[in-house]
Amino acid sequence: MIIVGYPCIGKSTYAVSHKYKAIDLESSNFIKDGSWVESYCNVAIGLSEQGYDVFVSSHDDVRKQLLKSGYKNIFAIYPSPEIKNKWLEKLSYRFWITDLDKDYRAWQRALHHYDEDVASFKEDAKHFYGFYEIGHEPEGESYDIASVLDEFKYGC
Repeated sequence: MIIVGYPCIGKSTYAVSHKYKAIDLESSNFIKDGSWVESYCNVAIGLSEQGYDVFVSSHDDVRKQLLKSGYKNIFAIYPSPEIKNKWLEKLSYRFWITDLDKDYRAWQRALHHYDEDVASFKEDAKHFYGFYEIGHEPEGESYDIASVLDEFKYGC
């Protein structure tokens, strides 16, 4: 399965704690030439076909390429528009903890483009096999990526 994940949904944390079945395919490891998106998506599809849960970035070009590929086993996770401030705080906190340039870029991108990025992501997600929008959990429950993925995979 390929999971297209908005920044800060728990991709890296899940992959580290499930290292024999999940991979966080970090897009920053790819040289950004004219064919990086196609290469990145082909690697993700290949790993998924081998049985891995592959987390990929939510870049618009990546989502479009995955849709174009025709690969069916794709799931999307993204925050709802209603939790924008909470998500911006989460991204900010992550940057201050990690001090990584990629986390700074993700925070700044969301700070200036959250509404349009989430709306575009949400529209693309309708064409994937399944999706989950964070922020609509039942009363007393909180988002848990492991439970979301189990429900998607096994219907539990």
